[in-house]
Amino acid sequence: AVRAGEERSAPVAARPPADSVRLTGEAEGLQAMQRELGAPGIDLARVNEVRAALADGSYRIDPQQIATRMLALESELGQ
Repeated sequence: AVRAGEERSAPVAARPPADSVRLTGEAEGLQAMQRELGAPGIDLARVNEVRAALADGSYRIDPQQIATRMLALESELGQ
């Protein structure tokens, strides 16, 4: 160990900073919301059914139904 005032022949290496994570209030709120909602609302059987239909090309999209739902959502948001 080199004492104060003594000559140093080798450079002194700085210690790397420790990794740390600090969440903002918004991020903490989002995490809390995610914990509250959890995943029970996901129907895994339906997800797998749609996934299989997409894979084999049998999944059909109804553009009229999509447009109708988009207009309904826009109407709800406009209120």
